[in-house]
Amino acid sequence: MTLNRSQKELIVAEIKELAEKSSSLVVATYTGMNNAELTLLRSAARKAQVKIKIVQNTLARVGFKNTSFESANDRLHGHLLYAFSLGEMVGAPRLINQALASYSNLKPALIVIEGRVFEKDELGRVANLPNRQEAIAILAGLLKMPVTKLARTLFQIPQKLASTIHAISLNKK
Repeated sequence: MTLNRSQKELIVAEIKELAEKSSSLVVATYTGMNNAELTLLRSAARKAQVKIKIVQNTLARVGFKNTSFESANDRLHGHLLYAFSLGEMVGAPRLINQALASYSNLKPALIVIEGRVFEKDELGRVANLPNRQEAIAILAGLLKMPVTKLARTLFQIPQKLASTIHAISLNKK
């Protein structure tokens, strides 16, 4: 399907808007996937607050200009699917990582997070990063641990003193 200039400008504007709103991007090849598989992937993406776009690479390059995803422009070649994380930063990497098990024709090409490009081999590692809530819970646990240990230690001092006094009184009898 041939697009006229105004249609291309709309697509570029949409890509630019997605790039500005997104915290991460996963680019993957989808050659060999049928329409039903793509529909299922898009359905899973909506639930994960991920937007999947399939556009011409030239239009994507223009849309990525002056955004954090511009660093990937020189690596956009072939039939590519673009997964934008609109919610959590790890949304698109997790979605694509989980989809690899179901769709053998889906192959990650690269991941971009805050302007930094990661190789396709890093997808599993990036996908396993904690999301915001998990990171806050881990941090809270780490901050709570020394306080808990201090409280336990302070509680044991009088307890040990009492047991020592009790042992001494038993020995005197």
